Amino acid sequence: MHKKYYSQNGEDKFLDSFILNNSIHVHNKIIEIGALTGTYNSNSRFFIEHYNWEGIMIEPNPYSFTELVNNTKNINVILENVAISNQTGTCNFQTDTVHPGHSKISDKGNVKVKSIKFDEIFKKHPQFLNFDILSIDVEGNEIPILQDLMKYKIFPTFIISEHFTDNLRDIQNSIICSEYNILTTISYNTIWKRK
Repeated sequence: MHKKYYSQNGEDKFLDSFILNNSIHVHNKIIEIGALTGTYNSNSRFFIEHYNWEGIMIEPNPYSFTELVNNTKNINVILENVAISNQTGTCNFQTDTVHPGHSKISDKGNVKVKSIKFDEIFKKHPQFLNFDILSIDVEGNEIPILQDLMKYKIFPTFIISEHFTDNLRDIQNSIICSEYNILTTISYNTIWKRK
Protein backbone atom coordinates (compact mmCIF):
# COMPACT_ATOMS: atom_id res chain seq x y z
CA MET A 1 0.00 0.00 0.00
CA HIS A 2 1.36 3.42 -0.99
CA LYS A 3 2.12 5.76 1.91
CA LYS A 4 1.37 9.45 1.42
CA TYR A 5 3.38 11.66 3.75
CA TYR A 6 2.53 15.30 4.47
CA SER A 7 5.29 16.79 6.66
CA GLN A 8 7.33 19.68 5.35
CA ASN A 9 10.68 17.88 5.57
CA GLY A 10 9.79 14.21 6.06
CA GLU A 11 9.28 14.27 9.82
CA ASP A 12 6.27 11.94 9.56
CA LYS A 13 8.18 9.56 7.30
CA PHE A 14 11.13 9.52 9.72
CA LEU A 15 8.89 8.72 12.72
CA ASP A 16 6.89 6.13 10.79
CA SER A 17 10.11 4.30 9.92
CA PHE A 18 11.57 4.72 13.42
CA ILE A 19 8.44 3.39 15.13
CA LEU A 20 8.21 0.38 12.78
CA ASN A 21 11.95 -0.45 12.78
CA ASN A 22 12.24 -0.22 16.57
CA SER A 23 8.94 -1.93 17.44
CA ILE A 24 7.82 1.05 19.50
CA HIS A 25 4.56 0.42 21.38
CA VAL A 26 2.01 3.06 20.37
CA HIS A 27 -1.35 4.21 21.73
CA ASN A 28 -2.38 5.37 18.24
CA LYS A 29 -2.92 8.98 19.31
CA ILE A 30 -1.36 12.21 18.08
CA ILE A 31 -1.78 15.92 18.82
CA GLU A 32 -0.75 18.69 16.45
CA ILE A 33 -0.59 22.28 17.71
CA GLY A 34 -0.47 24.55 14.68
CA ALA A 35 -2.33 22.20 12.34
CA LEU A 36 -2.92 24.89 9.70
CA THR A 37 -5.11 23.23 7.02
CA GLY A 38 -4.68 19.64 8.17
CA THR A 39 -2.78 18.66 5.05
CA TYR A 40 -0.16 21.29 4.20
CA ASN A 41 3.06 20.48 6.13
CA SER A 42 1.06 18.37 8.59
CA ASN A 43 3.02 16.15 10.96
CA SER A 44 -0.13 14.33 12.10
CA ARG A 45 -2.19 13.74 8.95
CA PHE A 46 -0.24 10.68 7.79
CA PHE A 47 -0.72 8.81 11.08
CA ILE A 48 -4.41 9.68 11.27
CA GLU A 49 -5.10 8.85 7.64
CA HIS A 50 -2.83 5.84 7.06
CA TYR A 51 -3.02 4.07 10.44
CA ASN A 52 -6.38 5.46 11.59
CA TRP A 53 -4.85 6.98 14.71
CA GLU A 54 -7.01 9.27 16.81
CA GLY A 55 -5.89 12.88 16.54
CA ILE A 56 -6.41 16.33 17.88
CA MET A 57 -5.59 19.14 15.47
CA ILE A 58 -5.36 22.56 17.08
CA GLU A 59 -5.43 25.70 14.91
CA PRO A 60 -6.22 29.22 16.16
CA ASN A 61 -6.14 30.99 12.79
CA PRO A 62 -9.83 31.42 11.87
CA TYR A 63 -9.07 31.40 8.14
CA SER A 64 -6.94 28.25 8.23
CA PHE A 65 -9.42 26.58 10.57
CA THR A 66 -12.15 26.81 7.92
CA GLU A 67 -9.89 24.87 5.54
CA LEU A 68 -8.97 22.46 8.33
CA VAL A 69 -12.64 21.62 8.86
CA ASN A 70 -13.12 21.00 5.14
CA ASN A 71 -9.96 18.88 4.85
CA THR A 72 -10.71 16.56 7.76
CA LYS A 73 -14.29 15.47 7.20
CA ASN A 74 -13.36 11.85 6.50
CA ILE A 75 -10.69 11.18 9.11
CA ASN A 76 -10.68 10.36 12.83
CA VAL A 77 -9.81 13.76 14.28
CA ILE A 78 -10.97 16.22 16.91
CA LEU A 79 -10.60 19.86 15.88
CA GLU A 80 -9.92 22.72 18.29
CA ASN A 81 -10.08 26.34 17.09
CA VAL A 82 -7.98 27.75 19.95
CA ALA A 83 -4.53 29.08 20.68
CA ILE A 84 -2.48 27.26 23.30
CA SER A 85 -1.30 29.97 25.65
CA ASN A 86 -0.34 30.60 29.27
CA GLN A 87 -3.79 32.09 29.85
CA THR A 88 -7.39 31.09 29.32
CA GLY A 89 -9.60 33.63 27.60
CA THR A 90 -8.55 35.43 24.44
CA CYS A 91 -5.27 36.58 22.97
CA ASN A 92 -4.09 38.74 20.10
CA PHE A 93 -3.28 36.74 17.00
CA GLN A 94 -1.42 38.01 13.94
CA THR A 95 -2.78 36.40 10.77
CA ASP A 96 -0.56 36.26 7.71
CA THR A 97 -2.76 35.94 4.62
CA VAL A 98 0.21 35.45 2.26
CA HIS A 99 1.88 32.74 4.40
CA PRO A 100 -0.79 31.44 6.82
CA GLY A 101 1.79 29.16 8.44
CA HIS A 102 3.57 32.26 9.74
CA SER A 103 0.52 33.41 11.72
CA LYS A 104 1.12 33.58 15.46
CA ILE A 105 0.21 34.87 18.89
CA SER A 106 1.44 38.46 18.97
CA ASP A 107 0.80 41.71 20.81
CA LYS A 108 0.46 43.19 17.31
CA GLY A 109 -2.29 40.72 16.43
CA ASN A 110 -5.03 41.79 14.08
CA VAL A 111 -7.66 39.38 15.47
CA LYS A 112 -8.65 38.09 18.89
CA VAL A 113 -8.79 34.31 19.25
CA LYS A 114 -9.86 32.00 22.05
CA SER A 115 -6.92 30.82 24.14
CA ILE A 116 -6.56 27.97 26.61
CA LYS A 117 -3.80 26.44 28.68
CA PHE A 118 -2.39 23.20 27.29
CA ASP A 119 -3.63 21.05 30.18
CA GLU A 120 -7.21 22.06 29.36
CA ILE A 121 -7.02 19.91 26.22
CA PHE A 122 -6.66 16.85 28.45
CA LYS A 123 -9.45 17.90 30.78
CA LYS A 124 -11.71 18.10 27.74
CA HIS A 125 -10.27 14.98 26.04
CA PRO A 126 -8.92 12.71 28.83
CA GLN A 127 -8.58 9.80 26.40
CA PHE A 128 -5.48 11.60 25.08
CA LEU A 129 -3.52 11.55 28.34
CA ASN A 130 -1.51 8.66 26.87
CA PHE A 131 -0.50 9.69 23.37
CA ASP A 132 2.40 9.06 21.05
CA ILE A 133 3.36 12.21 19.18
CA LEU A 134 3.05 15.90 19.96
CA SER A 135 3.81 18.23 17.07
CA ILE A 136 4.32 21.91 17.93
CA ASP A 137 4.60 24.54 15.20
CA VAL A 138 3.52 27.84 16.72
CA GLU A 139 5.99 30.33 15.26
CA GLY A 140 8.13 31.08 18.29
CA ASN A 141 5.70 30.25 21.11
CA GLU A 142 6.93 26.67 21.56
CA ILE A 143 8.77 27.27 24.86
CA PRO A 144 5.66 27.93 27.04
CA ILE A 145 4.06 24.75 25.67
CA LEU A 146 7.16 22.70 26.49
CA GLN A 147 7.22 24.25 29.97
CA ASP A 148 3.59 23.21 30.47
CA LEU A 149 4.42 19.65 29.38
CA MET A 150 6.93 19.44 32.20
CA LYS A 151 4.73 21.27 34.71
CA TYR A 152 1.71 19.03 34.13
CA LYS A 153 3.80 15.88 33.52
CA ILE A 154 2.36 15.27 30.06
CA PHE A 155 4.84 12.99 28.33
CA PRO A 156 4.13 11.72 24.81
CA THR A 157 6.65 9.27 23.36
CA PHE A 158 7.81 11.77 20.73
CA ILE A 159 7.81 15.55 20.42
CA ILE A 160 8.35 17.43 17.17
CA SER A 161 9.05 21.11 17.78
CA GLU A 162 10.01 23.85 15.39
CA HIS A 163 13.01 26.07 16.09
CA PHE A 164 14.64 28.73 13.92
CA THR A 165 18.07 28.84 15.55
CA ASP A 166 20.36 26.38 17.28
CA ASN A 167 20.08 28.56 20.38
CA LEU A 168 16.29 28.17 20.45
CA ARG A 169 16.65 24.39 20.03
CA ASP A 170 19.11 24.38 22.95
CA ILE A 171 16.66 26.35 25.14
CA GLN A 172 13.86 23.93 24.23
CA ASN A 173 16.16 21.00 25.02
CA SER A 174 17.12 22.46 28.41
CA ILE A 175 13.42 22.54 29.36
CA ILE A 176 12.67 18.90 28.55
CA CYS A 177 16.06 17.15 28.77
CA SER A 178 15.20 15.46 32.08
CA GLU A 179 12.56 13.41 30.24
CA TYR A 180 13.67 13.47 26.57
CA ASN A 181 16.70 12.95 24.34
CA ILE A 182 17.11 14.55 20.93
CA LEU A 183 16.47 11.85 18.35
CA THR A 184 17.20 13.93 15.26
CA THR A 185 16.96 17.38 13.77
CA ILE A 186 15.35 17.77 10.35
CA SER A 187 15.70 21.27 8.95
CA TYR A 188 14.06 23.56 11.55
CA ASN A 189 12.35 20.76 13.46
CA THR A 190 13.81 18.76 16.33
CA ILE A 191 12.37 15.36 17.19
CA TRP A 192 12.73 14.23 20.79
CA LYS A 193 12.09 10.75 22.18
CA ARG A 194 11.08 10.01 25.75
CA LYS A 195 13.88 8.40 27.77
